[in-house]
Amino acid sequence: MPENKISFIPKKNIDTPIYTKGQGVFVSISFLIFLISALLFGGVFFYRNSLKNDIAGLNDSVSRIKDALEPSLIAELISMSDKINASKTLLEQHKTLLPIFDFLENNTVKTVSFKNFRYTLSKDNGAQISMDGLADSYTSLALQAEVFEKDKSIKSVNFSGLGLGEKGNINFVVNIAFK
Repeated sequence: MPENKISFIPKKNIDTPIYTKGQGVFVSISFLIFLISALLFGGVFFYRNSLKNDIAGLNDSVSRIKDALEPSLIAELISMSDKINASKTLLEQHKTLLPIFDFLENNTVKTVSFKNFRYTLSKDNGAQISMDGLADSYTSLALQAEVFEKDKSIKSVNFSGLGLGEKGNINFVVNIAFK
């Protein structure tokens, strides 16, 4: 009998791999990318949790500090700060009249007196005063005008409203503009 046996088992060697070498490199790169992505995701996850814990700790610190401060003390301090700032503003904008009164004291003739003092201050014209006055005579008034006109701190002097008073005195109005 001849030996013609039919066999259902293939005679070829099946040990050869199914994938090729090019596919193995692609799978390796894909796995490497997956591994890097997983590590980055884990790092971001832990960093986010760390930030949440830091925020919670800072919120607790802020609430403890708020509780330690007294609201009435804070309100009082704010009120005091507003008053101090208002005082500073007033002092910075304050213009003193003392030099003008010193000027009048040193430059007024003894036989002349003033009343109804009016003071104005403007950026364009500077300090100006207007006063009603009484003089014993026209000579005293002329002497007073000469004293004012010689002073270097005065820009202009204007005497007006000259007239005779009830007791024989000279009534007048003087306007002085300072430099």
